Amino acid sequence: MKAAVGGLPIFWWLVLLLVFLAGPAMAAGPYGARLSLGIEGRYSDNLFFDPDDAVEAYYALLRPQLNLFRLSERTRIDLSAHADMAYHRDHSALDATDYRLGGQLRHQCSERLEAGLEAGYTLDERRERELTESGLLFGDDRRRRWHGGFDGRYVLTERATAGLGYGYVDETFDTDRQFDSRGHQATLWLFQSLDRYLPRVTGRLHLSAGRYESMRRERAILWLTPWETADVVTDYRQAVDNYSATVGMAYAWTETLTGHIDLGGRWTRSADSVTQHIGPSSLDGDPVSRRTQRSESHGFVGTLALERTGERHWLSASVSHDLVPASGSNALTERTALVLSLGYRLSLLWRVDGDGRYYRNRSDGGPAARPVDQHSVQATVGISRQFDSHWRIGTRYRFVRIDDRQTGRDQTANSVMVLVEWEWSTRD
Repeated sequence: MKAAVGGLPIFWWLVLLLVFLAGPAMAAGPYGARLSLGIEGRYSDNLFFDPDDAVEAYYALLRPQLNLFRLSERTRIDLSAHADMAYHRDHSALDATDYRLGGQLRHQCSERLEAGLEAGYTLDERRERELTESGLLFGDDRRRRWHGGFDGRYVLTERATAGLGYGYVDETFDTDRQFDSRGHQATLWLFQSLDRYLPRVTGRLHLSAGRYESMRRERAILWLTPWETADVVTDYRQAVDNYSATVGMAYAWTETLTGHIDLGGRWTRSADSVTQHIGPSSLDGDPVSRRTQRSESHGFVGTLALERTGERHWLSASVSHDLVPASGSNALTERTALVLSLGYRLSLLWRVDGDGRYYRNRSDGGPAARPVDQHSVQATVGISRQFDSHWRIGTRYRFVRIDDRQTGRDQTANSVMVLVEWEWSTRD
C-alpha cells in the first residue's frame, strides 16, 4: 500500500519539507548531512509466520535515509527521514512502505542546566514492525504513530545530577481489528557519585508515573426481523495508571567495561469499560448497556545491563522486566526481555556480528483488553565487508520463533538476507 501526493510518494514530500525547515537553521552555523541507501534481498521460508501453511517468499527492501544536523557551541539540532520499501516477487499485494520522521533539539542552557526536545512520526504497515524491539507480531493494518517529549538535566553538585522528563505517544490504526492507544509518562531521576565509599560507583534513583489508554470500536448488524436490521456499535476502552520506583547503581570497572542495575516495584490501577449502542442514531443518546471493571496490582521491575568495547570487539547484554505499552493489543503488558549483541572485527575491512533476543509478553486481559501470553526467540548472525568510506556489503541469517500460548500457535521462520549499503556525508 503506497501513500502518494500528486504522484510523488509522501516520503519524499516529507524529506523536502525537512530540508526546507532545516535550511535556515543550518545556514546559521556549522551543519552537516548524511545520506544513505540500503538494498537488501531477502528469502523467508514462512512469510506469514503461519505454522500450518508456510509460504516461501523472495522480496527486496530499499532503505533510503536522510539525516541533517546543525552543531553550535551550545546547541545541536538533528532531523531525520527514513523509509523501508518492500517489493515482493510473487506477492505484489504485500508491497508496502514504512516511513519515519524524527527531530531532536538539545541545548546547554547554562553550565549546570541542559534541556532537550524530541518528536517523531511513523506510518507503517509491515507485520514485523514491532518484532525486533518488543517480540510482538501482528497484522499488516496501517498504523500512524506520533511521539514526542522533553527532558532536562541539572547539575546539583560536583557529585550529584538530577533530571526530569516527559513523553507522549499516540497510535491509531486504519481498521478496528487493532486497539488505538495513547500514553503519557513523566520521570524524575537522581544520580549521586559514591566515590567516597565505593570507587567508580554511581547511585541511581528513578521515579515514574504514567497514564495509558487503549480503545477500539466494533461495528455489527443486528437482525431484528427478517426485514429489519439495526446497527450495533461496541466501544472497548481501557485506562491504566502506573507508578514505579527503582534504586540502583552504575559501575565502571574500566574505561571499556561498564554496567548498571536498577531494582524496584510498581503499583498499577486499571479500569475497563465496554459500552454498547444499538440503532443508527443511538450514539447520540444513552447507551443500551455499559459494563465497567476496575482492578489494582503490583509487581517487580528491574534492569541489569553490561557493556564492553574494545579495539576489535564489542558486547552488550541486558535483562529487564517492566510494564510497558503493547502496540495494537492493549494499554500495557508485562514484558521480560533478554538481549545480547556482540561483534568482532576480523580485519580492517571484515567484521562479524550476532544478536540474540528473548521476549515474554504477558497480560491477563479484561473486558476491554485482549489477553496476551507470547514468547519470542530471535537470533541473527552476519558477516560484512567495508570497501571504502561509502560502500559495504554483507549477508545475514535470522531465526524467529514465536510461541503464542494464548492461541496455541507455535510459529517459526528462517530468513537469509544479502545487503548492499551506500553512505555519504559532509564529513567525507
